[in-house]
Amino acid sequence: MATLKIEATPSAGLDRYAIGVDGMTVPMRSDNKGVVAVLGKCGDRSKHVLTYSFIGPAGQTLSIKVLCDGTQVAQVVNAKVFPAREPYGSGHEDFLL
Repeated sequence: MATLKIEATPSAGLDRYAIGVDGMTVPMRSDNKGVVAVLGKCGDRSKHVLTYSFIGPAGQTLSIKVLCDGTQVAQVVNAKVFPAREPYGSGHEDFLL
């Protein structure tokens, strides 16, 4: 099992967000950090998927970093709520450990 550290950076006006890895919801603390265990080991190049969704006014953003043993294995930079999709945004990122 590998323990992944998740670091989220929501913009100030974002109402709420949810993050999952391999179909499991990551419990996020008030400091926007969380931990989740996944099958595999850091560096074994096993395949995983990060999913995220968020709610807020148009223009609000969410950034996410996924770390495995201190090494960044996935990143989402400024996923944005667009006017046509308001008030919701979502996405996924495939990554290897």
